[in-house]
Amino acid sequence: MLEVEIFRFEAGLDYASYYKPYLYEKWNFKNLKELLDDIKKGDPYFKFDGVEWVKLNHHLVNLEENLDEILALTGDIIKISPLYKKRSVKDLIIDDSDFLKAFDKFSEFKSEKEFYKSLKPLFYSNRVLKFKEDFIGNSAFVFAKHLIDKFPSKKDEILEIIKDEIHYYITPKFVFNDPFNTNECVNFLRKELNLSQIKESEKFISGFEKIKSDKFKGFKIAVYNDEELVNLVKNIGAEVVKFDLNDHYSGARIYEFDKDVALFLASGIVFNAYDEGSDFLVVNDKEAFLLFDGKAKEIEKFANRYLYNYYILSADELVKLANDEKPSFENHTLKVGLV
Repeated sequence: MLEVEIFRFEAGLDYASYYKPYLYEKWNFKNLKELLDDIKKGDPYFKFDGVEWVKLNHHLVNLEENLDEILALTGDIIKISPLYKKRSVKDLIIDDSDFLKAFDKFSEFKSEKEFYKSLKPLFYSNRVLKFKEDFIGNSAFVFAKHLIDKFPSKKDEILEIIKDEIHYYITPKFVFNDPFNTNECVNFLRKELNLSQIKESEKFISGFEKIKSDKFKGFKIAVYNDEELVNLVKNIGAEVVKFDLNDHYSGARIYEFDKDVALFLASGIVFNAYDEGSDFLVVNDKEAFLLFDGKAKEIEKFANRYLYNYYILSADELVKLANDEKPSFENHTLKVGLV
């Protein structure tokens, strides 16, 4: 059975948005668009006119993508949302005037506006936009690379536009590969600006040993962005708590440049895990751990909330506990309890 949930909202009529479920015992849709067309036939109030990209389970996807290939990655339960829920005017249709306004910074290059418009999904791919509404968007970086390639004599002028904004870049998440090669464009720009290249954060553990026990039976553990760690948590008897922001960027590299933006990103993740009822959050990403726990008091102050009886473990600490070793928690900001 295919279970589909679709974001529904009509500005001016609905007080709040909701997700409407649709079930299919059998289906034979070539792509995501055909699925939405079929839903529209049975539900004429549903609208997605002119929409080319959506977020499916929080990842970007084009409506022309093969549905079977999508389901092979996601499973038979999918949630479809507009590119930016906050700007929905009717279901999957959004008001994209903020995206078009961001082009003003590149107004000298009006001849390239059609290419800019093709980058719309990238503009809405970065959570920074939810806090910093004047953020130029990930789309600007791909556009800047395009402009430099086409107008090399204007390179310095173009770099001036994005030199500060590039610190807010977060790798966009797609169901499939990124068709815009955004990371490559950003690394090109960072090199031109004499900034370091984008690198994956160092992990506490690379390759987990096989552990099978019931040491953590009865515990509910949230896992940040590591599938191997998810499997480990299952193997030690705990329940894995799912939360929407589990694979979103922590904000660690942004902290030194813009503390408020970093705390916005981090607090969203930590309190999302907390609110889903987990006993604690376990993290394998060293940068993320140092932000989530090391700046926990700042995160609480920023969110104006407290993490009551909650704490964050690093992956290596969890492994030690699973092996009946006792790691030192003296450097933790949040007091480690329960274990």
